[in-house]
Amino acid sequence: MKICINSRDELRLIDMDSVVYLKASGNYSDFFYANGYVRTELSCLSDFEQLISSAFPAGTSPFIRLGRSLLVNIGYVASVNVNKQQLSFSVVPLSPVRLPRAVARDLKQFLSGKYELGNSDIKTL
Repeated sequence: MKICINSRDELRLIDMDSVVYLKASGNYSDFFYANGYVRTELSCLSDFEQLISSAFPAGTSPFIRLGRSLLVNIGYVASVNVNKQQLSFSVVPLSPVRLPRAVARDLKQFLSGKYELGNSDIKTL
């Protein structure tokens, strides 16, 4: 799925399947791609959250909001460590991200429910 970002001087189409996560940086958002590339866009995370959710059919977006500063593509999540407060990704170029303990615990619970055996909504990673 692609989203369109239109600035004063440029129009960019972003393939959201290659985006691992977005991180808030004030009035900007950093896009972290599976190939390790990072691009900063001029818009807050909540604007991109709305744009992404409208780009996917209802209930099918692979992105989940984690706290105030992260929007993560759960298809790239490799592990959630509550004790270390760390989220690791399945792509090598990206370093693990630190999460608040409560957010890590909630994400672990969400993913456990989503991918447990017998759940009809199981996705292949």
